[in-house]
Amino acid sequence: MTLQSERLSLKTLIPDMVTQKYVDWMNDPDINKYTESRFSKHTMDSVKSYVKDISGSSVDYFYGIFLERNHIGNIKLHINEHHNLGDVGIIIGDKTQWGKGYATEAIKTVTEHGFDKLELNKISAGIYANNTGSRKAFEKAGYEQEAVHKRTYLCGGEYADEIIVSRWNDKK
Repeated sequence: MTLQSERLSLKTLIPDMVTQKYVDWMNDPDINKYTESRFSKHTMDSVKSYVKDISGSSVDYFYGIFLERNHIGNIKLHINEHHNLGDVGIIIGDKTQWGKGYATEAIKTVTEHGFDKLELNKISAGIYANNTGSRKAFEKAGYEQEAVHKRTYLCGGEYADEIIVSRWNDKK
């Protein structure tokens, strides 16, 4: 499946789409600084295995973010079918594309798909409080702060709060 926005194509990732560039993102401490994947060393096999496992899930929508033919990041929407809830996570792995609004555009696209096609009531994301780039991207995509979980994540030797941002489906 492909979701299209103004500048981006969000394509369902399959193992054949995993490249060394993607594996390198997952091992780059600047890129994965605010992700739980930073605690593991990633290889071509481990990343392909992850993509294979998640592509077989009935509750996860995992997309590569493509700018023309360039894979610049990933976005995942996890669904709780019992409550019509979604949880979204995003990474822009290509540092040359940071600060250009691509994260916001991808978040908006996945959110609209979640509301319009999957009929979700609410979509949320957890953000490290010191991850200002992610926070701004979600705010620009219409998400608002719903909660703060104090001292949740150990990041750079210090504890950071987790900020929960959410957006509700106005059509429900």
